[in-house]
Amino acid sequence: MKKFDFTTERFVNLPLPIPSCYLVDDAVLSVVGDDEKLSVSHFDYRSYVMRIWVSNKVEEAKDLSWRSDVVLKVDFNKFIWKVDFDIMYVESFLFDEENKVAISCDLGLVEDEKKARIYIVGEDMFKQVYKSTVKVTHLDWPRVITYVPSLVRIQESTPKGEKKRRFALT
Repeated sequence: MKKFDFTTERFVNLPLPIPSCYLVDDAVLSVVGDDEKLSVSHFDYRSYVMRIWVSNKVEEAKDLSWRSDVVLKVDFNKFIWKVDFDIMYVESFLFDEENKVAISCDLGLVEDEKKARIYIVGEDMFKQVYKSTVKVTHLDWPRVITYVPSLVRIQESTPKGEKKRRFALT
């Protein structure tokens, strides 16, 4: 991973907490909470184990650092009877640090066809919440994101008796 250091006007390497990553493994970067921390997911295809690490708050630290412990470890071998995949390719994920669960999107090889799936995982939990019914291509790969454009105003709940405001672009 690289970042641009504006003081030196150079790209510098940022370390990842993944001890080793093989060619077929998946490593995916995401955000945690209110975009204050980064998280990285590593899916090891040899062991079918997914690990997630969380960084320090990005704005508070000059250098990015990662928690030394794995925040979430999911052994998919426990759930193999629930998972209808031959091969999975994790494409994106969102991580809830407080509850230690992740929503993950993948493109799985099911009966020689690529199918998009969304599932929720925790240390002792696996729940598939979506599976595409049609074959997908690389253009259809699933993604979960937390980004809301700054031009969109999100309506907050209003107390009873107050008039609701309409969504508006600013």
